[in-house]
Amino acid sequence: MRDDIEAAKERTINIVKNRRRAGTEPSFYILVPFSDPDFGPVFKTSDPDKFIDKLKELKADGGGDIPEMSLSALRLALTNTPPLSHIYVFTDAPAKDHELNDSILALIEQTKCKVSFLLTNAVSRRKRDVNDRFGNQLYRVLARVSGGLAVVIRRALISQLTSIIEDSATAALVTILQRENNPDYPSNLFIIHVDPTLQNITIYISGMPQSFRLSNPEGLQQPSTLSDGVLASMDRMGDLIIIRLHSPIDPGDWDLVVSSGIPYSVKVTGASVSYTSQLTFPCLDSQCLLSLK
Repeated sequence: MRDDIEAAKERTINIVKNRRRAGTEPSFYILVPFSDPDFGPVFKTSDPDKFIDKLKELKADGGGDIPEMSLSALRLALTNTPPLSHIYVFTDAPAKDHELNDSILALIEQTKCKVSFLLTNAVSRRKRDVNDRFGNQLYRVLARVSGGLAVVIRRALISQLTSIIEDSATAALVTILQRENNPDYPSNLFIIHVDPTLQNITIYISGMPQSFRLSNPEGLQQPSTLSDGVLASMDRMGDLIIIRLHSPIDPGDWDLVVSSGIPYSVKVTGASVSYTSQLTFPCLDSQCLLSLK
């Protein structure tokens, strides 16, 4: 886990520095450490240098007892940041405090915060089911309910997660569509209504479907086998597929047809008016939870 935390720290520090250079710094930063059995305290500052110094102090200790107090740390993040914030959780372990799930769901509903989980998948590394109900499965449900994402990625690729974080932290995102597949059908059609006032439209498919096809309102198509076509560019990060529509984007109804024999989810976002947000970064000693407000 030491490598995971070092990579997450490096990515976070780069994001803070990039936002400072771009003049898009948040009102404040929050860090919530957690491990087992400890979590917290909340560190909050408006000074990016103090935040970076605090982040550098985080170290990976232990890690032999795989379940961690991730939901306790998430509860602290949800109760110490403003509504409509974005929270990012980096971890490789299931939740030891899974009994807090209902409390977390209530806080998500109350605060309207979006929670995304960036998972380096220690569960499968230790030969446990990836869909462990207290691990990835629980995190996926919380992400879906809140309007966030749950991404499983190999630790060697954790640096690639920066783009997901920065996309959410630098613009006011509107969720255009968020749905899970209908398991009764091998192929599902998702209709994406593109408003002409939106830009930077991104499609996220989580769960590694077999194939998909994107069509614009004029009927022009791009298959999943084409990573950079006339309609969009496509990247894969672990079990997440990211599709970014090329500009200018034709307004109207776009079709996304996805074929898969396993569960997956689709989320579509677009950027409108930029805003100043708050950043929260909770991290653990053997896991790491980072949250952006």
